[in-house]
Amino acid sequence: MGKGKQSGKQKGDQSGTDREKTTCEMNTLEEYRNKGREICEKFCEFKDQYPIMLPPAPKQTYIDFYKDEEGASSSKFDDEKFKQANYEAEVLTYRALERLPEERCVVLHSFKYTHHQYRICDKSHDRRKCDQCKGMAAQKTECDFVVIGKNYVVIIEVKNVPIDEDSELTEEQRKELTGALKGSLEQLEKTKSMINGLVEQVFAGMEADHQCSIICLSAFPNTSRDRFQNMDEQTKKQILCKEDFPDFSSWWKQQYVLGSICSFVQTEAFLAKHQEMKQVLVAIYCTDKNRCDELKCSLGKAIMDIDDELKKGNITFLSKNRLPNPNVMKATDIKSANIDDGINIFKDMLGIEYLTVEQRDAFNRDQNLLVINGPAGSGKTIILLAKIIKVIKSNVDNRAVLYIFSDDNISCKRYQDALDKAEISNEVIVNNMSMVYSREYTEQVVLESESRVVIVRISSLSRFTYNSVTKLMYRNIHVFIDDWQGMRGPLARKMFTERDLLLTVEALTNCVIACDFTQAYNLELSSYKKRRKRFYSFLKNLPPERIVTLSLNLRNTSDITDILSKIREHIILQVLQEERDVTIPMIKQGHFIHGPQIVVHVIYKIINEKDFSVVTDILNEELDKLCNTDVIKIGIVYNTRRIIQKVIEERCSVDNNKIEWCNVKSCYSAEYPAVIVLYDVANYVDLSILYRQISRARVYCVVILYSSDDNHIFSGFEKLNNMLAEYFEDSIRVMRYD
Repeated sequence: MGKGKQSGKQKGDQSGTDREKTTCEMNTLEEYRNKGREICEKFCEFKDQYPIMLPPAPKQTYIDFYKDEEGASSSKFDDEKFKQANYEAEVLTYRALERLPEERCVVLHSFKYTHHQYRICDKSHDRRKCDQCKGMAAQKTECDFVVIGKNYVVIIEVKNVPIDEDSELTEEQRKELTGALKGSLEQLEKTKSMINGLVEQVFAGMEADHQCSIICLSAFPNTSRDRFQNMDEQTKKQILCKEDFPDFSSWWKQQYVLGSICSFVQTEAFLAKHQEMKQVLVAIYCTDKNRCDELKCSLGKAIMDIDDELKKGNITFLSKNRLPNPNVMKATDIKSANIDDGINIFKDMLGIEYLTVEQRDAFNRDQNLLVINGPAGSGKTIILLAKIIKVIKSNVDNRAVLYIFSDDNISCKRYQDALDKAEISNEVIVNNMSMVYSREYTEQVVLESESRVVIVRISSLSRFTYNSVTKLMYRNIHVFIDDWQGMRGPLARKMFTERDLLLTVEALTNCVIACDFTQAYNLELSSYKKRRKRFYSFLKNLPPERIVTLSLNLRNTSDITDILSKIREHIILQVLQEERDVTIPMIKQGHFIHGPQIVVHVIYKIINEKDFSVVTDILNEELDKLCNTDVIKIGIVYNTRRIIQKVIEERCSVDNNKIEWCNVKSCYSAEYPAVIVLYDVANYVDLSILYRQISRARVYCVVILYSSDDNHIFSGFEKLNNMLAEYFEDSIRVMRYD
């Protein structure tokens, strides 16, 4: 498959000394065997019946999301889009292999090996007749997938040849298909030759028919089987077609029935030899030239590498041979974000390399009263922070107050870190008092503070008033509100009804509001209808230049975005039909950066304080997977404290620096590389809650569904089951416990 050079360099969170602990030099078969044994013991232990995927997420290559410029020819980016389609075909195959049932196998994605490694495996190789032996460290070849099963190795090469099913196969298409198949078979044979050499060494002395089977497959995820009807029968058996992917597990099982894979009694001697061969192949996969890095197999390291790219906004590839993506621009090219001494707000203060055009337009919108409306992950908070920094840096007398809605200080850290990096003094005050005292308290603290920015954290128990906002604006304090949908009480009502007054006050200072009403708590309850109508009315009647809509998800991986998009679509169609045009913009992919597969654990039994072991075991197992490196931060987001609090506290005491936890009611501003969602369906089955919980995960998400009340278990799970079956069948792995 194609390759690209991603903008920016991936930087691990390890120092050079720490990095040396996970790498070693490899020169002999014995060294590969020993190192492979260590890696397999650490990363390839089967805790369930699903395959071990290495790397734990698809390799990132063509990640750009292309959207044709208005008025531009639809074919302008056809070449780039075709390369993207090639990459997505490979991802489709990766996802299909993830769903292999009851297969205790290891899947190596993008398996590369050098000529030196080839020679180590193939003892019959003659150096004297080989020109490549002079440059043994150079890459010899690669294949897309190597699947190491219980008594076999399957080598898979992926080709993307999309052909319209309703049209006749043209001569040009036939040549393209034949050429792709020929190229695939040639690549497969090279890898098969190397693995054959390894089999001969490892299985030396065993009968040939009791050795490991090696099967070669050419995968065409976008090509129908009837397009290969003129091929010979043997070739057809080596082709995986479009029809095979929807029920890939059944197709895979059928290969046993057809006799493609040898079936015999597996002796202990065979299993030991097969394990040895797997260890060598895993070690080769982890080795670049002659340096083996075991962290290529680490789930935690994979998550952090992907997260690093997402946080920096590296959502495009740079290449002299490719047209630049018109939807993406360098942060340094946004002139309005450049301040004193050539410092760029986005790159130098917020650590973001690239932004989308719609983000740039939102930042450049100069209305003082502005509503930034968009789904989770679209960059609302980033634009809000950039605007705060710009206001403060533009005038030494400017001050600002930022309202956020949360029950803990964890959510404040992101804002404080950005302001600290921008060298802007700031402090956090907590408003968790009743309505009677909250207004005067907040006004007094903000006005008396010596900090340039005051972050006001409003708890779910407080009832904050609208007058505080307008009074501070009259005192020349710039007001910013993040996650407006979390607002409660009189402030929520007044902000809707006093729109005209806000338009008057904003002539003095800024009032910038970020919101995503899909994340409003208990959105499906009838009691929220009035709030929804006020929100809808406010936005509908606000002058259009005062509203900017963000639609591209940039924070989460493409896989999580797909899940969120489907949940959001359900909410819009089932709950918010009347407001959808204004209030709830749909989510669009902002990139195609993929992450590990989302896992959902469904526990079909009543969970109570006397027997909470099932949830505890699943939680600890998932945390163990994530905590095998020192670089990951994990968030646990729950929807009820009932029963679960003690379990979380016990685990957090063990991995205190790696794990944070928060209630879904107050997690608006929280986000983590990896999130474990604990969802008690007995509390209330509301998809807006699940939407908010999952959206906190940038890269990896595990959902644990359970019920602590037998009166709700069947109705709650029935609703979620229908959703899982309808929306997420191909997107997640569901594990059920009866």
